[in-house]
Amino acid sequence: MAIPRNLKPDGINELFTGDTIRLVVNEDQGGDRMPNAGSIFSYVFDNSPVAPVSYTELTKEEPEHIRAIAYNVLRDNAWSNAGLPSLERIATTLEGDIFCFQESGGTSEQVAKNLLDTWLPLDNGGAGWYVYKDAGRLTCSKWPITNTWDLWRKTAILVDLPSSYPKDLLVINGHLSCCTANADRQGQVDEFASFLLDAKSPGGAITLPDSTPVIFLGDMNFVGFRQQVSTVITGNIRNAGTYGPGAPLDWDNTDLADARPLHIDSNLVFTWRDLGGDGFPPGRLDYQFYTDAVFDNAKSFVLQTETMDPQELARYDLQQGDTEVSDHLPLVVDYAFKQPLVSTSLKDQTDKVEVRIYPNPARNTLFIETQEKIERITLRDLAGREVLAVIGHTQQLGLDSLLPGTYLVEVKLEKQAISVTHKITLVK
Repeated sequence: MAIPRNLKPDGINELFTGDTIRLVVNEDQGGDRMPNAGSIFSYVFDNSPVAPVSYTELTKEEPEHIRAIAYNVLRDNAWSNAGLPSLERIATTLEGDIFCFQESGGTSEQVAKNLLDTWLPLDNGGAGWYVYKDAGRLTCSKWPITNTWDLWRKTAILVDLPSSYPKDLLVINGHLSCCTANADRQGQVDEFASFLLDAKSPGGAITLPDSTPVIFLGDMNFVGFRQQVSTVITGNIRNAGTYGPGAPLDWDNTDLADARPLHIDSNLVFTWRDLGGDGFPPGRLDYQFYTDAVFDNAKSFVLQTETMDPQELARYDLQQGDTEVSDHLPLVVDYAFKQPLVSTSLKDQTDKVEVRIYPNPARNTLFIETQEKIERITLRDLAGREVLAVIGHTQQLGLDSLLPGTYLVEVKLEKQAISVTHKITLVK
């Protein structure tokens, strides 16, 4: 909540005349009041100087960072003929790697793909953008989508990142129930926590390789009970009878991180503002949560063109009213892997152990070169299922029993129990 210190409701008298204020919040529909009767909330103003806000550049700091964008486009409004010029300017300026749109029920996968292929053409052999739609959620990726899971008002997408990245990526595009539907919204976040806990363990609907990064983003509609946000971050499932017991969700058994982007030109965090005259104040409805055991938040921001300086708009080829095509604002986060990107030789940076796996693409046989003794070689598909395992030292692996596709090869060495993982493509 942000209230100007120099506010003058009648245009003459300042609202805040002293150094202390008392706070009361009254919820009209349910009659709830904070603080409770007999209690007082007070706040003493801190007059310490605040550092000036530095303008956030809209471009990525490093090309290998993964830019994920969440954007509720207001009942397909941004996809309409009137809204398309603004959406094109926003998309081409932000240059997302993964776009997660909500309220896109009237826009087909093919239409979204055709537009992105035109606005942001990719050099990937003509494949172009990969798009998956579930209800009103459109997930658009510049990299192949290898698996999908349609959940309750959420869509989980497994993205096949290039082999220069150490792992693939699980993106969950969410648009949770609105307004007073607290019970439904709690069920939807309980299901999210249950799904992610399932992904971290073998078996079930999904099994991910250890330390696969996860991003949960979209219009969360968190306007009700705080427990809903807490469940997403901590994994504290309320309805354990339906969704199982809760547990920490990140790979290191800690909380997920909340990216919490600020506006590019202020310390505000709201992502929705009232454009339709409903009378609601601006609020933070859109979020990006992520596994910070694996990912760093390299840069994040909320784009609102209405408040940008004309010079900045011109520099980025944007127009003042571009983000007015929706009542929600684009939420942008650039993610960076904490561990170094892998090279073809798969050199372990800590123990100076080198493992070379070739050829890639492979056909019938895979060769593993290392000076160390191999304890086990495991092949998994991109859903994390084990498809082949060889115990003991070997430097040649037959692949005749496998179907063409992309696999993760994990080589476990006896030396200090080191494991290295590489992605290969099998062709026939």
